Amino acid sequence: MDESTDRRTFSSFLTSSLFDTYKFSSVEMDDYQMKEQPEKPIYKRSLVFRVLSFQMALAVFCFALTVLVGYYYGIDYLYRPFSSGPATNPNTAVLCLILSILLLIPGQNNYAFLLRRVFIFSTLTVTIFVLLDYLFSLKLVPSTLFFEDKVQHEVGQGFSNYLSINTDIMLLLIALSQFFECARRYLLSQLFSFFAIAIPCLSFIGYLYAIESFYSHMSFYTAIMGFCLGWASLSRTADQAGFRAVLSPFIGGKMARIQVLSGMCLPFLVGFLLLPYSQQVDKALLAVFVIFLTWILVLMISISAMVQEQIELLRQEATEELIKAASIDPLTGLFNRRKFFELAEGEYKKAIRANRELAMLMIDVDNFKNINDLAGHNVGDSVLISISDAISGSVRETDAVCRFGGEEFAVLLFDTSEEGIERVCEKILKTVKKIKVEGWTELNGKITVSIGSSLLSKKSDLDAAIRAADKAMYESKRSGKNQATYLH
Repeated sequence: MDESTDRRTFSSFLTSSLFDTYKFSSVEMDDYQMKEQPEKPIYKRSLVFRVLSFQMALAVFCFALTVLVGYYYGIDYLYRPFSSGPATNPNTAVLCLILSILLLIPGQNNYAFLLRRVFIFSTLTVTIFVLLDYLFSLKLVPSTLFFEDKVQHEVGQGFSNYLSINTDIMLLLIALSQFFECARRYLLSQLFSFFAIAIPCLSFIGYLYAIESFYSHMSFYTAIMGFCLGWASLSRTADQAGFRAVLSPFIGGKMARIQVLSGMCLPFLVGFLLLPYSQQVDKALLAVFVIFLTWILVLMISISAMVQEQIELLRQEATEELIKAASIDPLTGLFNRRKFFELAEGEYKKAIRANRELAMLMIDVDNFKNINDLAGHNVGDSVLISISDAISGSVRETDAVCRFGGEEFAVLLFDTSEEGIERVCEKILKTVKKIKVEGWTELNGKITVSIGSSLLSKKSDLDAAIRAADKAMYESKRSGKNQATYLH
């Protein structure tokens, strides 16, 4: 690993983060998140919103079915909430039904993924054709595909029963949101959901302040279904991009949630306070102020939360790198001496309490000074790396290996016996002799090590066990090297 990379300062992390975050074409941001942060933790709140997405989509499914049942049985209040107000058109109810099914499909296998694409394509086709009808006075889509006699009768009596342009744009935005979710462009998906939610909110404001132009032919039922669909679509990506940042457990996420709630409530509160003075203040301007201010605040807070999350993740990464540097030997990737003592102390106490066997091996490379003197430190480093790999490959994954210092290694063997120690030592000796290091073994022969071992549980304390293993290792050296000695 490049040493200069390991020692990057936190300030360079921070500068890079801010630059990449504010570069913010939505596609670039998504690519940055996917490439630079491939493994992010899943927040519990994100899982809650995923469940909420399913519940809201299911509620819309039932709501849309109820509207269609109202048409089938001629129950007006099931599709027209106010006797003189607009009704939910059957086309609208069917599109909401399709979108709710789309949002209920998990998309975790190829069949579900294909089915979602079919629903998305169908909804996009219909909503785009309806939009073209409004813009260019075409007749691509009939005013209703279902319950035509009932709808025509109501329209003839002067009632409002249309798939209005604001409803069509809302459904189009939700379908586009799902399209971009399938394409894994989560930030774009959230932006389309965000703007889709704004349309039913505008209708709610219209109903609240009695501004008919704000809801036009969108019924209150349609606004409710659109609001729930928008939130269900947004919540499906709660573990991605901006929404994820708002839900994060970091301080930036906590602040963002408070700010979002304040940003949504404060403008509405101001609107209510100014409502008694509506004779002096145009209601339409007041409503526009409330909506514009709310959505701008929420959007800015979400962007800020994304930046804060990136900074926090990078800070955590830098902290983890520091912790790793304090416990890992940079050359071999093994535990260093400090971490090994920390681990050995804890395991020694556990072994004494549980009456388990715990063994210590001390390993020293034979004639290592000659390797450095004759072949250079680069070859010496290669030898140490090869030996560390050989030792690690000769013990179990549950055992602990460390570079004790210089050319010395230490090993902790858990739940073992004298026979187990002997087998491991023999395996290490054989594996090390098979090592081939370019620039040394082909010229100077095999690399060997000397091993000393002892059982920690038979010693009065950890230091005594380490001294015993060290003494046994030097006994192996005096006895001719390339061997293991066990000290009782």
